[in-house]
Amino acid sequence: MGYIYAKLKQKKKAFIAYEKALKYDKEDISTWLEYSNSLEDQHPEKALRSYQKALLLIKQQKSYIIYPEIYINIGVLYQNAGKLD
Repeated sequence: MGYIYAKLKQKKKAFIAYEKALKYDKEDISTWLEYSNSLEDQHPEKALRSYQKALLLIKQQKSYIIYPEIYINIGVLYQNAGKLD
């Protein structure tokens, strides 16, 4: 549901739907990534924490692939917050 709300530009409903989904499965990487993406504009700090949670879950898998887009999104969030060294 969160994905559909996000595509319909109903961000508040999307946030709520993603948070409900994560209450039931806190290790669903896809939901963490979609949730993070939906938070970027209005809640960048929360988005950053969510991306970091997704990366942690990905790294805990026996075989994993980390997509560069995740790091790009994290970098953009740091840049927008003025936290790049």
